[in-house]
Amino acid sequence: MSDSPELKPSIELKHLASIGDQQYPSVELRYLLDYLREQGKGPWCDALIEELDLQQHLHNEFLPSFLALECNNRIVRDQFSIGLGVAVGERYGLDDFGILGAGLRHVPSLYEALNITLAYYELIGSLTDLTVIQDEHTFTNRFVNVAGLSEELVHLLFELTISGMVSLGRTIAQRDFKVHTIRFSMALSNEDKSFFKERFNCDVEDKAKFNEWVMDLKDLQRDITYEPRERSELDNSIHDLNILMETLKNEFALVDRFDRFVLNNEEEFPNSKEIADALFMSERTFRRKLKSIGLNYNTLMGKIRCQIAIAMLQRGEHTNEDVAFELGFSDAANFCNAFKKWTGHTPNFYRP
Repeated sequence: MSDSPELKPSIELKHLASIGDQQYPSVELRYLLDYLREQGKGPWCDALIEELDLQQHLHNEFLPSFLALECNNRIVRDQFSIGLGVAVGERYGLDDFGILGAGLRHVPSLYEALNITLAYYELIGSLTDLTVIQDEHTFTNRFVNVAGLSEELVHLLFELTISGMVSLGRTIAQRDFKVHTIRFSMALSNEDKSFFKERFNCDVEDKAKFNEWVMDLKDLQRDITYEPRERSELDNSIHDLNILMETLKNEFALVDRFDRFVLNNEEEFPNSKEIADALFMSERTFRRKLKSIGLNYNTLMGKIRCQIAIAMLQRGEHTNEDVAFELGFSDAANFCNAFKKWTGHTPNFYRP
């Protein structure tokens, strides 16, 4: 009798990177600057806050994504070191994430905690796209750098994510969950690899295709039993989260409005004038508003088309011709050329 076939892993693009005037949590930047001050970098932090007029933003729960990106770029340019994100991520607590943190206190397992976090990722923030891969044994979070961020910035964000998630998981379950493997795209020294291996008690690989971390699925699905968990409390928290998400959406960030109109348009991808008309402004005003947040029509449209392409390619079921047709290219060659400009890679790079 033959063995049953192994189930094919599920691969899903779960989060689209925050850009432009979309909301981004300020807690990350506050903790980064606090840590740098403790390392004797106070004058540098003060200069950054003054130059970018950050003082009020640091007191708010959210700040514009373009400002978060600029701050992180400055930090990476002047203060980057291996382990910076790990040290800062360890400071994260459930209270730092408001309603989301309150909801995570009532989850029955770390697996559900991760899924809730992914469903409301805007409240945690990401400057990269995120793909989730799940098979019978593992649960993988993969960073996808559609935005073309520097290797050092992606590495910092990846460290912050792993360290922060492990810290929050420890608070929720009163134990460490099992990280199976961490893969870094950056080349690491043996000393750096030993640092990560000891800190997270897992295998560490460098020069990988993607930055990704692999968790043990059965461990994530273990019931949390250290205190009573009322399902009604979790349901109430989810209700509050949905209200908060609607509030954020109703603030009508220009990028959000752009994305919603394009993705809800069942015809061809709209041009700049069509989008401006839908947003009740002149094309000139539309372009000026995009420029004020460091964007333009081509950048935003390229982001959307690139994300659609990657989502199709990762499933491994579509040819270049299929993707080209879906995105409105005249042929596969034109799609491949555009994709290489968007990502720096050929479509095959993203296929499983």
